[in-house]
Amino acid sequence: MGLSLSISTISILYPVILRFGVEKSEMMIFVSSGLSVVIRILVWVLLRLIWDNVNFNGSEVGFASLIVAVVMFVASYLLSVQIHKNKEF
Repeated sequence: MGLSLSISTISILYPVILRFGVEKSEMMIFVSSGLSVVIRILVWVLLRLIWDNVNFNGSEVGFASLIVAVVMFVASYLLSVQIHKNKEF
């Protein structure tokens, strides 16, 4: 659970900091942490629609959340590269 939450938090946080700066980074950390928890809950709800007995802390939810977090990380990397290329130094 912690690995998927930490990867998704960084995936949300890093491009936002690149785009808007670090002035409000504490608020952005709290928002991205909350969004990571919401994403895990959404994964759990979607899995409950498919299967009947899915536990929130079960391995199915953890594995699916980890896959979503890794996909978000790749998308975050690509977005961060584009933001970095478009910035004028």
